[in-house]
Amino acid sequence: MTADGRPGAPAQRRAGIASAFFIVMYVAIALPVLGEGIAATHLGLRTARIAFSLAVGAIAAIALAALIPARSRTTPTGAPVRT
Repeated sequence: MTADGRPGAPAQRRAGIASAFFIVMYVAIALPVLGEGIAATHLGLRTARIAFSLAVGAIAAIALAALIPARSRTTPTGAPVRT
């Protein structure tokens, strides 16, 4: 069941969907760690750490920039601004 009360996936598919979700999450967590390890091996730990920090900072800045215009188009209650 979804948050708004509507039924979600059929009962026969829920285990497969949950498994796929956890596989995607595991890979999403593992890939940056593996990349950091490979970079540390080839570039050195300090350089890899700085590069990883800059990449995370850039991704966070892009996410923030994407959220700012979306927030400015709504009122504090979340309703769209009427123009």
